[in-house]
Amino acid sequence: MRCGTRTGYVMTCVPTRLVQLGQESAILAIDETSFLKQGTHSAGVGWQYCGTTGRVEHCQVGVFLSYVTARGHALIDRELYLPLDWCEDRDRCRSAGIPDEVSFQTKPELAKRMLERIEKAQIPVAWVVADSVYGSNVDLRTWLEAHHYPYALAVACNEPVGFQTPLGRRREEAAFVEEFVAQLEWQRLSMGEGTKGPRLFDWALIPMLHQWQNDGCRLYAHPPQSHRSNGKELLLCVCSL
Repeated sequence: MRCGTRTGYVMTCVPTRLVQLGQESAILAIDETSFLKQGTHSAGVGWQYCGTTGRVEHCQVGVFLSYVTARGHALIDRELYLPLDWCEDRDRCRSAGIPDEVSFQTKPELAKRMLERIEKAQIPVAWVVADSVYGSNVDLRTWLEAHHYPYALAVACNEPVGFQTPLGRRREEAAFVEEFVAQLEWQRLSMGEGTKGPRLFDWALIPMLHQWQNDGCRLYAHPPQSHRSNGKELLLCVCSL
């Protein structure tokens, strides 16, 4: 991957792809992927977490937007993640072709930058989805809400959430919500086929106090008890309608 300014990419390249995919109930998925590297000259390369292997590797990391409909999916935008040590070494950046105006941005900030291009191009989006790297970022969630994009984003187990209990309002880490909310109606659904069969999760919809107001809801999920060996397998999603 190369790092630079490509503000016209979405507007000029995406429409043709969207004609093939259609735009009804389209989902915009934010995710990152890594590219293993041997040398030291590729823009942004360094020792960092590699999602491809699940461990720290010498690699590049890119943040991608994927447009998903019932007809299929396609990558429609991307940004290279540039680690801070790269941004602080301007000579190294220039050698790799990185413009001087490029500064350090977190992965959620890169995602927001691409979402702004999507909005400018007036590409219809029904939902935005992402894992906890992005879902746990309050600034990104706030931007989506301000620009009226419904979302379903995974969050960390220790994400603080407000909710209503029989004894009144309460604020707890997301992982403990079900201990305080009575009579949850769990529904077991598959999130797709895995290598060992359907990836089953129990889902329950719990009203949350968004900004301490009862004006939305959040989606809460975790694997069936038979699939849970430790707290790390807990999956939680916040959902803004």
